[in-house]
Amino acid sequence: MLKKTVSYVDYNGEPTTEDLYFNLTSSELMDIETEFEGGFSATAMAAYEKKDSNVMWKIFKTLLHKSYGQKSPDGKRFIKNDELLSEFVQSIAYNVILNEFVSDINKAEEFMAGIMPPIPEDRKKEYEARVRAMTAQVQPAVSQTQYVPQTVQMDSASFSGQYRSQNYLDQMMK
Repeated sequence: MLKKTVSYVDYNGEPTTEDLYFNLTSSELMDIETEFEGGFSATAMAAYEKKDSNVMWKIFKTLLHKSYGQKSPDGKRFIKNDELLSEFVQSIAYNVILNEFVSDINKAEEFMAGIMPPIPEDRKKEYEARVRAMTAQVQPAVSQTQYVPQTVQMDSASFSGQYRSQNYLDQMMK
């Protein structure tokens, strides 16, 4: 589970700080895999190869939306539903997070790693090495990514390379 603290000025002009939570379970990842024709992993890889930023943006938003929720007061459940998601998407916090991920590859990497289910101990070193290698490959592309206020633009190499570095399903299916 990833806890993300976000600060912004709300619509009333008041400085606001809130904690947001994101998490995906293994079963949710499998559900996401089936939502894309040909599979989620294959779609992401094809979008990366074609440098299809529209598909990569859809993938990123899918992960962001599917992972958002709230912890129950007793900490035993992670609550996700359409009402909570709608409130989140309508918030300034949502835009702050999207802008942060688009403009900072390290923040996007932290997010992707933070929402994924735990990796088995015997796979962690291999996984960490692959993350470092992929991050090094995509870093030059990130510096060319442009940000336009109120509109998010991202070149496909920066995000898709990041997705590939964090592809939990690929790691687990080997």
